[in-house]
Amino acid sequence: MIDLQKKTFPAIDEELFTFTHKSGLRVYYVNKDFRNTYAVLGVNFGSVDEQFEVKGAPLPCGIAHFLEHKMFENPDGEDTFLKFSRLSANANAYTSHERTCYLFSASEQVEEGLGVLLESVFTPYFTEENVNKEKGIVIEEINMYMDDPGDALYRALLRGLYEQCPVKDNICGTAGSVKKMSAERLYDAYERYYRPDNMVLSICGKCDLEAVNATLDRLLPSPPKGALQEKVYPKEPAHCHRRSVRIYRDVSTPMVGIGVKVPHFEGEAEERIRRFAAMCVLSQALFSPAASFVGALKEENVVPDEPSFELSDRAGFAHLLFFADSYEPRRLFALFDRKVKEILERGFEEELFLRCKRVLYAEHLEDFNSTEECATLYLGDALEGCAGIDYARILSEVTLEQVNELAKELLKKERICKCRLLPYPSKKENEQ
Repeated sequence: MIDLQKKTFPAIDEELFTFTHKSGLRVYYVNKDFRNTYAVLGVNFGSVDEQFEVKGAPLPCGIAHFLEHKMFENPDGEDTFLKFSRLSANANAYTSHERTCYLFSASEQVEEGLGVLLESVFTPYFTEENVNKEKGIVIEEINMYMDDPGDALYRALLRGLYEQCPVKDNICGTAGSVKKMSAERLYDAYERYYRPDNMVLSICGKCDLEAVNATLDRLLPSPPKGALQEKVYPKEPAHCHRRSVRIYRDVSTPMVGIGVKVPHFEGEAEERIRRFAAMCVLSQALFSPAASFVGALKEENVVPDEPSFELSDRAGFAHLLFFADSYEPRRLFALFDRKVKEILERGFEEELFLRCKRVLYAEHLEDFNSTEECATLYLGDALEGCAGIDYARILSEVTLEQVNELAKELLKKERICKCRLLPYPSKKENEQ
C-alpha cells in the first residue's frame, strides 16, 4: 500500500498527490483526463553543482550535461529511444544549471514507459570507447552554441553579473573540459548524485499509482547508505561583477541585455515563494509588453521586435534578465535608467500592478491545461523544497507596497549589468 498524501488548491480547483517510495524517491502526481500523460524524472544535479569535489577532485565542467547524453545508452546495445517508439511514446532529456531531467509522454502504456525510463537511468553504462565517441558530439554542440549570437549575449550577461557562481559557465562545458571526460569520472558523478533520494518523479495525466509503485519496487535500488552531502555554494558578492559588458559578433542589428542581480534569500518555503511571487510581478511591471519602458522602446523605434525577459530564482543564484535587438543601444539604456529612477521615486502605478498580477494568475492557471507544464511545475517546486505551496493564493496576496519595496532593494546601480552585442567594427572604424 502507498502512503498517499493529498494537497488541495481550492483557488484553482486542483489536487496534488504525493508519496515517497521506500528507495527515497519522491513522487508527485496530478490526475488529468487528457489525451496524453507526461512523466519527468528530475535529478538534483546541474551545471552549478560541478564545482563540488568528488573523491578529492572537482568534476570536469559540463559533466552533468555529458551524463545526460550517455544515460540513454544501454549495455544491450539497443537505443532507449527505440524502446520508447515501440510504446508509441516520445522521450527526451535536458540539462539546466540546477537539474538534469529525463522525460517521456504517452497516451497509453504509461507504466511500461516509466519502466523503460527508470531502467535506462538506473543502469549506467560508460566505457572509455563510448565516452570518447561522445566527446566529438558534445564539442560540436558547444561550437554550435558559440555561433549563436543570442547565446553569446546571454552568457556574456551572466559573466557580467556573477563573479563566483558557476551559473556564468556554459552548461555544456568547454572543448577542453569535455576532452577530460572519462568513464571513471562519469561513474564518480553518477554515484554522488544519481541516487533516488536526490530525485523527484513528477507525473501528470492518467496512470495507476499502485502499478507505478510496483515498477519502482522492481527497478529502483535499495535506499542509499549515508546522507546526501549538503551543497554549499560559493559566497557571491551582492553587486555585479561588471556593470558594463561589450562583445562583438557577426550580426546586422545590435543586441542588448540588462541583468538585475538578486541577492540570496534565506527563509522558509512559503516566505521564499512569497518573495518569488513579488519578483514575478516586478519583472512583469518592468519588462513585459504592458510595461511603460517597453512601450517607450516601441514608440521611439528603438527595438524592431518584441523584447524578451526571464526570471530565475534558485538556491545558488537569482536574477532578472531582459534581451532585445536594438537599433540604438545607448538610447535603450538611457530609457531604462530613466524608468528605474521614476520607479524608485514614485513606485509602480496601481493599474499596471493589478494588470501584471492578473497576467501572472492567468499564466499559472494555463500551466494546468498542459500535462508537460503541470508536471514540470511540481518537479521544480519539489527540487527547490517548495512543493505543495499554494502559489495562486500567495500571488493574490502580493501588495503594491511589497513590489515597490522590492524594486528599491533590487534596482540599484551596483546590481545592474548592461551588455551590448555589436556588429564587428568595419575596417574604416578600426582605422579611426
